[in-house]
Amino acid sequence: MYKIIPNKTSLLQFENETKNTLSLWKNRPAVDNIKTMAEQLDIYYGKNRDIFADMGGYIVIIYGETTEIEKEHEEILNRHFLKKDFYEFEDIYEHEGETVTVRLYLCSSDYSVATVSVVHG
Repeated sequence: MYKIIPNKTSLLQFENETKNTLSLWKNRPAVDNIKTMAEQLDIYYGKNRDIFADMGGYIVIIYGETTEIEKEHEEILNRHFLKKDFYEFEDIYEHEGETVTVRLYLCSSDYSVATVSVVHG
């Protein structure tokens, strides 16, 4: 499963909808990083932009079983002609047996996709 997050409002709404079911929200350092990325997209590219037609990009949170996460991650990268190991940076957050990996992929000088993979130990 995955959720595309175009802006901070969408992120906060998704957090509210899944706060009791998705353990990601307990990992405060990871969540703070994701919120910062969403805020930066809003500031520099606008809160109401079309993520597929305008500049900026988006964040995608991928969660579920490990095989499902890997499959969804690959499909998202393929949509943008990206390779799994060609990310600009990676942050890894471990908390209570769960690993959250945040990777930023640059599609162009003004468009990026940040993937957030939530894997249970």
